Amino acid sequence: TLDDLIPHDGSPAGVDISISIGEVILEVHRTLLRGGTAQPVDHGARLRVHRPQAPLEEINGLEAVNERLLREMHGLSGDTLRNSCFLEQKGLDRIERLAGDQRDTSAAKLVGIEHLRHIEKDLATAADQAKQDVDQHRRAYEVAALRQAAGDAELLAASAHEQLHAARVRLLLEERDSRDTAREQQEEHIAKLNYRTQLAAPEAAIQAQDERIRTLRQLVETEAALSARLGEQVVELLTLYAPANRMYYGSEALDKLVSDWPLLANVDSAKLDNYEELYRTTSKEAHRLRQSANSRAHSYGLLEAELEVETCLQRLAESERERHRFELAAEMAEQVCGRILQRILPRTIAYMQQLLPELTDGRFREVELTVQESTDLSANLGIRLWDEEAGRHVAKNLFSDGTRDQCSLALRLAFALATLPKELGAVPGFIFLDEPLSSFDADRSQALVRILTQGIIAQQFDQVVLTSRSQTIDQDSFRYYVRLENGRVSESNLPSIPTTAILTYP
Repeated sequence: TLDDLIPHDGSPAGVDISISIGEVILEVHRTLLRGGTAQPVDHGARLRVHRPQAPLEEINGLEAVNERLLREMHGLSGDTLRNSCFLEQKGLDRIERLAGDQRDTSAAKLVGIEHLRHIEKDLATAADQAKQDVDQHRRAYEVAALRQAAGDAELLAASAHEQLHAARVRLLLEERDSRDTAREQQEEHIAKLNYRTQLAAPEAAIQAQDERIRTLRQLVETEAALSARLGEQVVELLTLYAPANRMYYGSEALDKLVSDWPLLANVDSAKLDNYEELYRTTSKEAHRLRQSANSRAHSYGLLEAELEVETCLQRLAESERERHRFELAAEMAEQVCGRILQRILPRTIAYMQQLLPELTDGRFREVELTVQESTDLSANLGIRLWDEEAGRHVAKNLFSDGTRDQCSLALRLAFALATLPKELGAVPGFIFLDEPLSSFDADRSQALVRILTQGIIAQQFDQVVLTSRSQTIDQDSFRYYVRLENGRVSESNLPSIPTTAILTYP
């Protein structure tokens, strides 16, 4: 890390770098200072942003500077650039070892679809939220529907209860009328007996007639009492369903009561048992539905909620349409991202087909990339070369260290070329290779130099920076060179350009 480069004697270190993005120039100044042996390194940062026809903008502080750099570079973070534009000898096989999701994230940033990826994630999140809304509205609809069903069942039970009462009233009225008729007949019989008693008759016959009359009068009184009691029961039942402003005495005729309570005309007192069974059945079902509605409302936390079936059903339908829209949009964004990222693998292979013959002096021309342990891009990549002697593609680990490094280097360069964001505002115009030649012999080194200075890499990147301790490299093969000895520049052919000239616009 940078901290490891700072001595413990308090000597500061500084780094200045200028980044050009179109017409915008970013001047970065970093300072590092260690106060003592046990002291952490203090990081300082300053950024100056130069834009044409705009005042100089200065940002201070490490986090603020890093955030602004990422914004100016369209999200191309250090990790992303390391996966594409920075090639280290110790990490030549980085792309092969990189997990698929990390590789996709880097590629998404490089090809300019990171914003689309964010949109995809936002849509997926919105779809999940919409799904939760659907579940919530479905629960509300379930409770509302159960409550409505319970209410309907309670109305049906109430109707059955009213029918039962009407049948009981009718039965009481019929029994009352029957007793009144019997009483009237008995009174007529008494009148006839009295008439006969007044006629001439033996004393013994008169006594028998009187005894018969007393018995009949007792029966009349009994019938009258029973009729009155039946009338009282009729009045009690009438107060439940008949108009409240009416006064009843229990002696009213059935026809008169039907006008106040029409149901009396539609019930059959002979079917009283049927009405009782209907009431038991409907009231039991109503109780079951009400308990179910209350239990469901309690489990959903909706006991106090006022819910209407039509409103809940409408909200449920709207939330389902919303969920469907978000799911379709998220799926479309995912498919678009997937199609773009899926093109990277074939393009990487195509570039490898161009690079590998140049790197290996034509020894290897055919190469394939395999996704290990998976059928998509979520797993590590494997390189397989066509071996003429074997007559088939074989894994690169069967070859020498130098050949393996050539394959890994070809993959790194091919991935960098395949992910160049040509349509993005911030296109990496440089590639940095750190010690890629440590395991290369002279022929392999010269092959790489040709690719960097004359081949496809030189054509695609404006700046190619190579660091090497290899003695097989001819520095004259490059336009510019810098020689370092003991950490200091000992020789260089870089032109000396004043800072003012760098920041001057035409």
